[in-house]
Amino acid sequence: MPLLIYSLLCLHETFTPIKYFLLGILFSATFYFGQESLPLLAIFGIYLVRYLSKTYTSLKQKIYPTLLVGIGMVVIFSSLNVIYHSYTDQWLPLGRAADPTHASSLWNYNKNSFAEEMISMDFDPFSSPAKSSIVFLENPFQITQLLLGKLFLEIPDFLLDPGGLFLMPLHLSFESFHSANIQFYIYLFVIVGLAVFAFNKSIATKHKLLILGPIFAQIIFCSLLHGTFRFRAPITPLNMILLACAMEWLFFRRLFLQSDALYSVQLKMPLLFKNLIPHRNKLFSISAILVFLPLGGIFYNLYLSSPEIHSQYRMTPWLIFSKSKIMATKHLGLNRSTFSYYRKGPGMISNSELEVRFKACRKLMPGLNPFYQLVIDGKLVGRPTPMLSGCSDIRQKIKLQFDTGMISLFLFVSNDGNLGELRTVKYPVREEHDKTGFVTIPIAEPPSLNEKLIQYVKDFQIYSQNVKIHKPDLFLLAR
Repeated sequence: MPLLIYSLLCLHETFTPIKYFLLGILFSATFYFGQESLPLLAIFGIYLVRYLSKTYTSLKQKIYPTLLVGIGMVVIFSSLNVIYHSYTDQWLPLGRAADPTHASSLWNYNKNSFAEEMISMDFDPFSSPAKSSIVFLENPFQITQLLLGKLFLEIPDFLLDPGGLFLMPLHLSFESFHSANIQFYIYLFVIVGLAVFAFNKSIATKHKLLILGPIFAQIIFCSLLHGTFRFRAPITPLNMILLACAMEWLFFRRLFLQSDALYSVQLKMPLLFKNLIPHRNKLFSISAILVFLPLGGIFYNLYLSSPEIHSQYRMTPWLIFSKSKIMATKHLGLNRSTFSYYRKGPGMISNSELEVRFKACRKLMPGLNPFYQLVIDGKLVGRPTPMLSGCSDIRQKIKLQFDTGMISLFLFVSNDGNLGELRTVKYPVREEHDKTGFVTIPIAEPPSLNEKLIQYVKDFQIYSQNVKIHKPDLFLLAR
């Protein structure tokens, strides 16, 4: 999409026939990447038609570049359809079909409560547009109110763009506290850049529409209609353009104003913080200090505050059962458990106080936090602790009574925040020479969940998926 916008901005330059052909390829390829980009392509098409009508006077001159663009579009259209038809005996004239596997319909792809209410009123423009038109005419004010509610409920997720996860590392990761802080500054600069870009009189209005038009078209088309984060990734490159505008205005504008060649590129608008502009270098330094001080504290607490004295106990990686086998794992699902064996080495003093440590990371997700709790040799240790978003350094003081045993980790949600009653079960496992053995592990009774927690478990599986867990280790506590 940024390449398509850049190509349209370069139309006034020497645009050769091959470039018009490539422009058609970009149009068609963008549509087949996601047909939700159709409103954006419509805006780009209007811009192209307007340019051709103003640049060329004769009909022949207008037809030639239009024909080249059309040929480029047909090349992508025909090649993709031929390949797809050779494998499936089907055609894709309108792009790939979106299958709402986790929703009732395309109109309610994101399980929006306002959409559910409209569907209950038989208003579903995707499955029954004619009937939806009748329902709208019968209840115009109520449907309009529900449409606006759906729009404003979807907009925050659209702008924060969880789909941008696939554009890393430019957009950074959501799986750490540090990256979450960086996200705050990214969107702060995006908001400032939006104001700077919109009020910059040195940029032509038609050029502004190439950036702002797709943003607002995506908001309406994706948030108001589909409402699903699958269609939000296109907003990220446009966010980066606005972020660059803010960075240039805050830190590099003085360089542009002092350059004769770029003197015409200046911001002709009232500066919001005019008195602070001369001191922006000092403000930037103070902001940097405020950012890195907490990071220094986190580093000290994680790595310097307590010495790592390895015990003579050795632990296996986290383990799970898979097809009658015990397999190592690095992921743990919600309302699931995993376990690790420990074994004492020679020379260890019995009953020494130890601390089990491991790292756990989960994607940022609003709302409730699941709990985790450790079980040592079948007995609960400590209290249920929230598993926060991002990465956590989990530490739990324990006292081992045996030379060999098992440490289990439970990740769960429940109505009262407590783990269910424990009981032991024997799992059959396949040993060497196809012999069958048994492993005894503790499990918790499945908790009864209310409707809110049931929905949270479903959302967790879709958006957060699993928690990443690192190999556990045992350390001696300093006396």
